[in-house]
Amino acid sequence: MKSHIVLSLCLSVLLAGLVSAQTNWTGAIDELWSNPDNWSNGLPTTATSQTRIMQPDSMCLLDIPVDVFTMRVDNGHLRLVDGAELNAPTGYLYFGWVAGYEGLVEVLGGVVNTNYNTAVGNNGSATLIIDYKGVFNQNDQYIALGGQATGVGRVEMRGGLLNIPSTYGVSLRFAPIAGGTASMDFTGGTLMQPFSDTRLANINDNIANGTITAYGKKDGEDGHRVIVEQISGDLVVKGLHPLNPVPADSINVNNGPLTLEWTVEAGTQVDVWFADDVEKINMGDLDARLVNKQAVTSIQVNAKKDVRYFWAVDTYAPGAAGPNYGPIFDFLAENVAPAVDAGDDVISWFTDGVAEVALAGTVLDADPTTTLWTIVSQPDDPNSPVAVIADPTVLNTTITCSALGEYVLQLEANDGEKTSSDTLTIGVYSTPCEASKSYDEWELTPGDLNGDCIVDDLDMALLLENWGECNALECLDPNAP
Repeated sequence: MKSHIVLSLCLSVLLAGLVSAQTNWTGAIDELWSNPDNWSNGLPTTATSQTRIMQPDSMCLLDIPVDVFTMRVDNGHLRLVDGAELNAPTGYLYFGWVAGYEGLVEVLGGVVNTNYNTAVGNNGSATLIIDYKGVFNQNDQYIALGGQATGVGRVEMRGGLLNIPSTYGVSLRFAPIAGGTASMDFTGGTLMQPFSDTRLANINDNIANGTITAYGKKDGEDGHRVIVEQISGDLVVKGLHPLNPVPADSINVNNGPLTLEWTVEAGTQVDVWFADDVEKINMGDLDARLVNKQAVTSIQVNAKKDVRYFWAVDTYAPGAAGPNYGPIFDFLAENVAPAVDAGDDVISWFTDGVAEVALAGTVLDADPTTTLWTIVSQPDDPNSPVAVIADPTVLNTTITCSALGEYVLQLEANDGEKTSSDTLTIGVYSTPCEASKSYDEWELTPGDLNGDCIVDDLDMALLLENWGECNALECLDPNAP
């Protein structure tokens, strides 16, 4: 099952220019980074030549914002939690830099920001784990896993975000030197970087060769999938377990009543575990077992606001006495902004000098919401009155348009804490025929000589008016060959 283990990190900071001496983590007093007595030369700063964590089996807990120059993490354990911030704007992050050493880094919360290269297992070994609300921003240059021939680098995405906005060519490098070992596994969380064909090929190649996996399995193995998508100019990578959990692993959901769902073969019996403490599931606390060997595919739970929940589905093979343990999924219950849909764009036309258009928006939210329609833009016609929305505070209403042209409307919803919105466009034309011509697929009907969208006597009159007219060369010049 998915375990959330505490890992170690060794930090070191280099300075280009005049710098103070390096400082090493000792952990002499407690686990807190913020205690200067835990460091050989006081708290690290950007003027410290190297910040290093070299103490095996020693936890360094970073829970405050700090700025460093270059950090090395060898034979150590660093954990970032909510409120932590590790900024390295002008130096490097080296995890597992020295051969024979192993650096372990957990980003359970907080943020890492770096502009220079990050090495995960350069000459030594290192594991970078991103979980829960942790965010790792590689803002420039690149991340290298298993950088040198003896390097072993691994990234485990258990939640959170690995964000690589850097446009530095291939900004995520897997074992770039022959002999290095690299791996990346998704059991939650998201990798995001600007889309390019080169980056897409890099990700797909490493999925194909088994370097990038999902829930410990190669893509396609036993139904495990590595999902690669292009979303709004970004290349997004996630893992998908064959149980197809709903809610998806490591996402935020609306608090309140919630249905947990999963996919198994018909008749498969399952145990289902659900708790706000992962250890209750790891230790098999029966209070956390909501389903005991039943053939079901969903269950109702209630999720309190601002609480992270963990759940697992263990399956029984036919005739088996014991279950096959599934991974532990997690989600955060919070007040999610309303899901707003203003509806599809509309094409309309005048009737008696105006166009009246029905508005039918939808809003989905666990809490009561207030809604408001507003006019973002409309035709600039000084001879026409302003468009009027009958009742802008209800979802289903109408708008009366008195000018030809394009109107943009916004539907906004607020649940008392969060607001979201959506827009639609209304195109108003003089006649149904002109409105029809606005569609790309519109074609003139053969015989519609005056282009009024109907073949009738008016077209016949035009035809008869020119009946017998000839503009061929033989008609224009009877002597033409």
